[in-house]
Amino acid sequence: MINTLKRIQETLQEDDYNLYMNMINNSPTGRTLSEEKKKELVEGAMAQAIDFKNRLYEDYGETTPIVYLIKMGVHLNYVKEEQSYNYQYLGYYRKKTKSIYLNLTTIENITNSAEEYGLENIEVDKLKDTVIMHELFHYLEDIYVDGFSNEKHVDVKIFGIFKSKSSLSVVSEIASVHFSKLVTNLSHTPLVYNQIYKLKK
Repeated sequence: MINTLKRIQETLQEDDYNLYMNMINNSPTGRTLSEEKKKELVEGAMAQAIDFKNRLYEDYGETTPIVYLIKMGVHLNYVKEEQSYNYQYLGYYRKKTKSIYLNLTTIENITNSAEEYGLENIEVDKLKDTVIMHELFHYLEDIYVDGFSNEKHVDVKIFGIFKSKSSLSVVSEIASVHFSKLVTNLSHTPLVYNQIYKLKK
């Protein structure tokens, strides 16, 4: 518990760039890349977040997450699901139904833990909006198809024979995390919410 609280405070003090570099280093493919390539991916993802924010404001105005969903015809669904297979999610986007799902169980756990442990510098009032914007980013990837996360970044071999290029899902996640922070004017990284959830265990 003490270690988790310490990590939360360290995360709050850490620079966004370094946090995103850690995400690259913790991904199976990302950790095998050169430092130069990792730097390119992190900087590209952060630039994409800024670009998508600017496009969003130009196309739909500067408004609330709920209004964006209404304007875009994206459905919002609330569910309550407990942890499964040692994994608990905050939300997800389903392309087929053009829907975003928020897990109220996780959101309530994080909100309660932040209060219980006196984490007054955590903006839990922005948690739902941050999750919505994180998932809306994945919808925007389908609209703004020239986004950096849609590009092919690394060389791979299919069946160990045929050479091809593949995108990295971690690039999309870094961009969506940064985008949600920017659009909600969050004063700290959204990544800290996942760490707060671990306090309940």
